[in-house]
Amino acid sequence: PTPTNAPGGGQPQTLVGGTTITLEEIFRDGGTDTALVRVDDEGYEATEGETVAGDLTVLDIAGNCATMRFNDRRFILCEGEQIQK
Repeated sequence: PTPTNAPGGGQPQTLVGGTTITLEEIFRDGGTDTALVRVDDEGYEATEGETVAGDLTVLDIAGNCATMRFNDRRFILCEGEQIQK
């Protein structure tokens, strides 16, 4: 997939399919890195190894970015970025 700019000057995104995944924020909760992830219109908090929204797994959190897997495809998002799967 080729990264493109979102319509209206929004965040960069990659167009692949129909589900939009956005990494809103990485924060520490009790010493544990946690990703605040939005899948379409639903928000989720997930730590490393957690699966949310049925098929989205947060594999690794490093700094302000997270490696995730959705439908057996791995990708990295940093805070404020989104991808369509």
